[in-house]
Amino acid sequence: MQHEPASVAMVELHPQGAPVEAFLQDLKGRWAGGGGGQAAGRNELLVFLGDDKGLNDQDSLTIQEIASKVGARYHKVALGGSMLLASHCIVVLNFLLDSVLHSCPQKLWDAPGGQTGDDKSAMTLTAGKLVEKRRKQTQARRKKHKKAETVMENSMVLSLHDDH
Repeated sequence: MQHEPASVAMVELHPQGAPVEAFLQDLKGRWAGGGGGQAAGRNELLVFLGDDKGLNDQDSLTIQEIASKVGARYHKVALGGSMLLASHCIVVLNFLLDSVLHSCPQKLWDAPGGQTGDDKSAMTLTAGKLVEKRRKQTQARRKKHKKAETVMENSMVLSLHDDH
């Protein structure tokens, strides 16, 4: 199976674009040569998003012209049918990129018993355990700090009594 050479995809976020999940799945297949592996060359993804009014027609044309000049593929994709804050778009898109295109080992999300992050229920279970572990660590830290504060207060009281 032949891999497609390294490629650049220039993506405009737009409410009337194609669904981003389908686009990312398609991109993953193209970049991996359809075999689910890693493509031989380096692939780049550039995402353009606008302000509360979105990108205007001239902005879209400029992105398309640049894509044409550098040999990139231009795509218009949507995170949904309504406008979102740019900061929210970035968070949602990063999550989707990590979920679909990310190729690093997902040791953080591996479930006990060697299950991989591909198993959504195992991932949710492990994420829940991670959250519980962090909650317990935070509680332990708070308890430790509270105990230290009490010791300091008692020491101050003792030193006040010693001065008299």
